[in-house]
Amino acid sequence: MSLGLDVEQLFNATQVQELGSQLLRPDEKRWLQSQPYPETLMYSLAFAAKEALYKALYPDCQKIKEFTAARVSAISASQLELCLTENWSAQWSAGQCITLDYWCHSGMVWLACEVKKRRHN
Repeated sequence: MSLGLDVEQLFNATQVQELGSQLLRPDEKRWLQSQPYPETLMYSLAFAAKEALYKALYPDCQKIKEFTAARVSAISASQLELCLTENWSAQWSAGQCITLDYWCHSGMVWLACEVKKRRHN
């Protein structure tokens, strides 16, 4: 098992504008903006989730990936789902989705990503 954790301060409006194009794919940006949560929270969660995913998958993949290598595909009050948009390794391919738990407290977002190691064939 591998664990990825990330803690971030909530983004402000300036950070949303400055980081949006690096952090999100255009379709992902439209989807996030349609959700019933503040934009600053959505961008903060997306950033922290992608950081936590990278930390969890790096031991298996040994590759640095751009933020657009995964996209937010679902969100609830305590969980967020990321789907890989490209192959990260033979074991982690495009289309696979991973659920992360999140918490928001005192202007911070906390993300946890747990993945089971996959056996190499």
